Amino acid sequence: MKRLLGLTTGLMGLCLLVTLAGLARIRSRSESPTLMLVAVGDDNPANPRTLYLAAFGSPHHQKLLTGYPDYTRREWSPDGRWYYFTASDDIGEFAEEAVWRIERDGRTIERLVGMEYPTHAVWMSDSSGLLIPIRHDLLHVNPATQVAESLTPTFGLQIKTYEGCTIQASPEAVYFCAGTLASDRRDLYRLHPDGQLENLTADLYWPTGILAHAADWEWMIAHSAGQLYSIEPNQSELQPLFTEWVIDDSISNVKWIPSADVLVVETDTDGQYTLYGFDMTTRRLVWQKPAMRLVEVTGDDWLVISANPRTFFRMRPAGTALAEIIALDEDERYFAVSPDGAWLLYTRVDVGTYTYEVWRVPLLGGRPQMNLHISSSTTFVDLIGWSYDQAWMLLDYRQGLRQEQRWLRVNGTATRPLVEWGDARFLDWFGPLDRDWQPLGLMGIGAVLIGVCVVLARPKKSA
Repeated sequence: MKRLLGLTTGLMGLCLLVTLAGLARIRSRSESPTLMLVAVGDDNPANPRTLYLAAFGSPHHQKLLTGYPDYTRREWSPDGRWYYFTASDDIGEFAEEAVWRIERDGRTIERLVGMEYPTHAVWMSDSSGLLIPIRHDLLHVNPATQVAESLTPTFGLQIKTYEGCTIQASPEAVYFCAGTLASDRRDLYRLHPDGQLENLTADLYWPTGILAHAADWEWMIAHSAGQLYSIEPNQSELQPLFTEWVIDDSISNVKWIPSADVLVVETDTDGQYTLYGFDMTTRRLVWQKPAMRLVEVTGDDWLVISANPRTFFRMRPAGTALAEIIALDEDERYFAVSPDGAWLLYTRVDVGTYTYEVWRVPLLGGRPQMNLHISSSTTFVDLIGWSYDQAWMLLDYRQGLRQEQRWLRVNGTATRPLVEWGDARFLDWFGPLDRDWQPLGLMGIGAVLIGVCVVLARPKKSA
């Protein structure tokens, strides 16, 4: 009897460990409940690139698609059910780009329609389908019928897209920037759900797409020939944004700060930068910062600006006094501002040994701290992106002949590989992990075994 009791106790202990392992996996999953799209392989036909869904911080992964050399231009459906992207069907001269979609739970992947050189995609304002500019056309893809329809015959012109042209959808219409094969110019167009097309910039030279807009799309801003223009949904042409501000410099950056209702404009005159702050209520200039560049706008609306490649300051959108964050040495270079706005990250390199270090300094002031020391023979370190919870940064670096991607804790020194099961490359975040891949299975097995042990441990009734 004692031997049976000891055996049963041991089994219960083992079952408890299994259950706790399941709980630990769920706790780990709750901290990073996200899926990544990653690629394994290269453009060599003997090792074709393969697309996987991979759980962040977990060995679990799922193969989706094999044989594509590129992956770009992704867009979620308005209902959040489908993730759309374009990728080539195969490798080689006759490879065709196609639109694919993955269901939110990752169980279904479908090829919709092939097309030539898509650039990017956006949903129509009435959610009827995807609008995709290609090299000499504008296509409307209907996911229900899986048909791609050219819109240019309706317009009576042949679209020619340009690098840097944007396409954006407001609640009422789609705005896109394109040119025509018949003329050496481009214009900003507004496409309504009923197919009506408006040229908003017929009298302007080489305009951009929409650079900024109000949260409710009450106004939008575009740029043409050194000037900023605004347009409202009920207007048929662009209007000068600031009647008292005329400048011939090239506008290199535009950011709207909603909480302060300030528009920050950066200009570039042969490498000489200037920052301007405009009150969007009064449409007047409220501050000007010569010899300054805009680096980043944090989530809590600090402007991170630089006077040169090495000296960094913070400032509020209202144009208050500058506060220095850090002045970097000659062997240091700016890396990034963390998404939470807490840290400015930079690298330090020993050119003689190619030894890299990643450092962080508090944005609101404090002493620099080292995140990571990478051993010698490192030829480059690049920042790829941030984890879904913004607690990790993804680094891409080469040591000798090996190039890899690793996660580095933003506020610490911990590192981990991109994935634990292979040499992969990060592509994009897919979103929250909506279904379980293992932890609940561990808990279920543990619970069943505990039940069996309890039954075995119950004393038998005497006759």
